[in-house]
Order: sequence, then structure tokens, then C-alpha cells
Amino acid sequence: MYAIYKGDIYCISGGRKHSDWYKNVLANPETEIILPGGAIYGRVTETSGNAERLVVIRQILKNARFAGFFEGYNPFTITDEELARKSADLPLLRIQPIGIANGVSDPGGWAWIWLWTLTAVVVVLLVR
Repeated sequence: MYAIYKGDIYCISGGRKHSDWYKNVLANPETEIILPGGAIYGRVTETSGNAERLVVIRQILKNARFAGFFEGYNPFTITDEELARKSADLPLLRIQPIGIANGVSDPGGWAWIWLWTLTAVVVVLLVR
């Protein structure tokens, strides 16, 4: 469950402040996330009380489709006041991208070596 807003990635913790991943990410705020467009390295901060909170939470719940309904409301039709009240204890985390991550296909960051090695072998075989 995430949304991209003004260049940052936002997500919520459905388990509130009790979920293990929430506690881990606050203890170690530099993290890698994998989005459909690629892997991003970023810094996580918890946001609270800003004017954009409702806009972002509503968009996250719309993107997740079913999550808002599990919370007991429709994110497409709920009023701002009711959403503010019902999501007051919902942690909103902002991930500020600070680089490109290795990603799932390159966990150690060394995949480029295999690509260049394979390319060199193919070139040598074609030249012979």
C-alpha cells in the first residue's frame, strides 16, 4: 500500500504502530524498496499533522483498493473529517529517494560484472 506524492513514496502501516516492519524501518530508516518501475534506496521518516496527510492517505487507500474497506470505510466516498478521525492512529511513512537500489535481481550490486563478462565472451566467440 503506497502512493507517490510530490516525488516521495508514502506508505501506511495497517498494523498501526504494533507491526514489526514499522518498528524495524524506524530503527533503520535507510531502506531499499522495490516498485514496479525499479528498486529505490531511500530514507524513511514518519509524517504527522501536515496538511497533505489526508490527501496522501486517501490516495494510498484508493491505490490499495480493498484496504480502506477492511478499515471499515470506503476511501472513495468518506469525508475528509471522517477520514481524519478514523486514520488518526494510522502511521504515515514518507520515503525520500536518495539513490537507486540493487533490487531483487541484483542483491549484491555485482550483476554488471556478469553482463560485461558475458558480452566479452560473446564478442570473442564471434570474432573467431
